[in-house]
Amino acid sequence: CVVNTHLFYHPYAPHIRTMHTAAILEEAVALLGRLGCSPSPAMLFVGDLNSDLNDGIPGVVELLQSGRLGADFWDWDQGAPFRWGMNEEEGSEAQQAAAPKPPGGRLATAADAAASPNGPIHSGYDTPSDEPRHSVAVVGADVTLPCGSLSSADDLKTPFTNYTSGYKALLDYVWYQPERLQVR
Repeated sequence: CVVNTHLFYHPYAPHIRTMHTAAILEEAVALLGRLGCSPSPAMLFVGDLNSDLNDGIPGVVELLQSGRLGADFWDWDQGAPFRWGMNEEEGSEAQQAAAPKPPGGRLATAADAAASPNGPIHSGYDTPSDEPRHSVAVVGADVTLPCGSLSSADDLKTPFTNYTSGYKALLDYVWYQPERLQVR
């Protein structure tokens, strides 16, 4: 069974990618169960996960390689400022300053965005009065994959899969069930 995806990207939405991955794999396992194949086919999970290892271990990668992601993982806190409809550059300076940084990573600052050709940052809230006045405690979710942990076909050693002017990152992955398949 080959499962291919191109996950949503927004710098404040790593938790959305994690939840999408869990939902996709849950549906794939359910489909295999409904098909009633015996033995059940091995699963490959491939695609652009929009999750760069240069920013620390993203929740999607941790979920895939361990089969579980805890409610205390940094992705949940980093996703707190995210609102549907926000542009990639949006988020107030206070939100950006308060957002947890991935281990070893750096999120764009308001100065970075203001200097960008796309213009300055604007609040992700509909009106200034919608913006929270106090920090909101973020509680993540414990997520477990129904297929268990998967292995990266290259042991996460590929330095990049995306190389464009000014940006180089590992975004595309191939994951497999090691108890069912071998990579040679």
